[in-house]
Amino acid sequence: AKISADMRIIESNNLQVDEATLTGESMPVSKIANALHGLVDLAERKNMLFSGTSLVRGTGKAVVVATGMKTELGKIAQMVQSVHEGHTPLQRKLAQVGSFLGYIIVGICAIVFGVGLWRDMPLIETLLTAISLAVAAIPEGLPAVVTICLALSVQRLIKKNALVKKLRSIETLGSITTICSDKTGTLTKNEMTVKRLYVNHQLYDVTGEGYTSSGIFLHDGEQVDPQSFRRLLQIAASCNNATESVGDPTERALLFAALKADIQKVTRTGEIPFDSDTKFMATFHGIDLAFYKGAPEVILHMCEFIDLDGKTRRLLDKDRHKIEQMNHQMANDALRVLAMAYKRGEAMTFVGLMGMIDPPKEGVKEALHLCEQAGIRAVMITGDHPLTAAAIARQVGLRGEVMTGKELEEIDDEHLREYVRTRSIFARTTSEHKVRILTALQRNGEVVAMTGDGVNDAPAVKKADVGVAMSQKGTDVTRDTAGMVLTDDNFSSIVSAIEQGRVVYDNIRKFVNYLLSANASEVGVILFAMVAGMPLPLLPLQILWVNLMTDSWPALALGIDKAEGDVMKRKPRRPTESIFKGLMGDFAITGLLGTIVVLGIFVWAEGVVELPEARTMALTTLIVFELFRAYSC
Repeated sequence: AKISADMRIIESNNLQVDEATLTGESMPVSKIANALHGLVDLAERKNMLFSGTSLVRGTGKAVVVATGMKTELGKIAQMVQSVHEGHTPLQRKLAQVGSFLGYIIVGICAIVFGVGLWRDMPLIETLLTAISLAVAAIPEGLPAVVTICLALSVQRLIKKNALVKKLRSIETLGSITTICSDKTGTLTKNEMTVKRLYVNHQLYDVTGEGYTSSGIFLHDGEQVDPQSFRRLLQIAASCNNATESVGDPTERALLFAALKADIQKVTRTGEIPFDSDTKFMATFHGIDLAFYKGAPEVILHMCEFIDLDGKTRRLLDKDRHKIEQMNHQMANDALRVLAMAYKRGEAMTFVGLMGMIDPPKEGVKEALHLCEQAGIRAVMITGDHPLTAAAIARQVGLRGEVMTGKELEEIDDEHLREYVRTRSIFARTTSEHKVRILTALQRNGEVVAMTGDGVNDAPAVKKADVGVAMSQKGTDVTRDTAGMVLTDDNFSSIVSAIEQGRVVYDNIRKFVNYLLSANASEVGVILFAMVAGMPLPLLPLQILWVNLMTDSWPALALGIDKAEGDVMKRKPRRPTESIFKGLMGDFAITGLLGTIVVLGIFVWAEGVVELPEARTMALTTLIVFELFRAYSC
């Protein structure tokens, strides 16, 4: 059931709530009616129900304390509205190109017009020549080619499971220096999975991910027959209210672990529901058999016997010590641990432990490695518990200390700018914390992508240079604010998008290089001819014709060029780096070379044929030169 307002709980009977979309907590949260003291994080407010979350178990009573925009969900909506999107690197760089060309063209027009008047050329001819050169110098095909290039990239990306909602996001992806990722549903499946069993005083690993019955049981890397611990899996499946399609995430994980051994539920005759005070659940099967599952310390305290390889003996102190030690070890690995036992008559017998976790998605570790290779830093920002965040970070290859939301609140924005340079794992964070972290990174000069799926991610997703939302398990709010949506919810699809973004920028540089260096040749031919007192090698109409034919189609071909081999092995370019970096020499050399070749042909032809034919030869030479220039770019 959906909760429609923020409420203070006054009565709670085994009340559990799924708050993943609001806080990022992957497990249902048990709720209480007791008062809490001091400053408490949003995810720790166990006596509150929040709008937009879902009840998964239990009953209770609560008093409404906030509705609409005054709820925690409403505050997030206000944050989304207050976040303003900035200009992308491409927009800033194209503005640079426009400013640069504006000053150059005004100067060229003034020089050509002045030289024409100085040579006593007809006023109209001089004016038309100056205007034609201005048109030639302006790469009017640039906006169209950029738009077409980005639009074609959208088609390529959709085939790689990335739906781009805003064209400008594509090139910005190529500038990304940092990816801030939510954990639940982004790096992980948001599907609890049993990964480890402790039974018969032996530790077993369980393969398979998510809610699927495919997987095997391993001991020391070797596959084993699960019939040797059948009782443990039978309890897990039977002391359970979940089905294969619906139910509490923990209970579904236990059910699918049993199904991996083809073990089904045992018919029940009664039940003691789980209670947050007793911390166990029991089901009755027949006259004198009951199955128990619950917190290890509670179940262990209730047991007098232990089941080892199908035989029952008294539970000794050394057995308790081993079980407690294993429970501590599994908990340190951020596994949620439950103990299983059964009761015949008055005798309670301990069977084993089962540890589960929300596992990383397939391909995430490899994708993060590629990001590292490409010089892109990955940062995990989650509302989950610090131990869980640290465990998932280790599994996917993220390194560093964990910083909590409480620690974030104790430092100012200037100190946070220093912390975000070295910290890559943030836990127990709220929406405000995520926005603060993003702002600090951006103030440090980083170009940041933020991935997320929950409502709590929406403000940060909108604030980021590129917001990336999940399609399958993402919320409508996050998808609406994002610039890109991953249709397969796979983090590794972001790497493909970043690669395409880098290819787009490379191609934009290629056709900017081509357009401006080719136009430099046209300007050079006219300017040198006028200064030298020669007849004009090209008439205004010929200049416009060259500009029309050679500025568009070759530039478009360059815009869809394939990726270079090292595109994902380079470090990200600096956001402040000029689009002209390394190209000014090309402009000068190409402009000079084109001027010499075209003027050389024109001077030679003028002594052999009439002026119109000489201009035709100069025109043809210029066109061929520019096509070769496109090939070299």
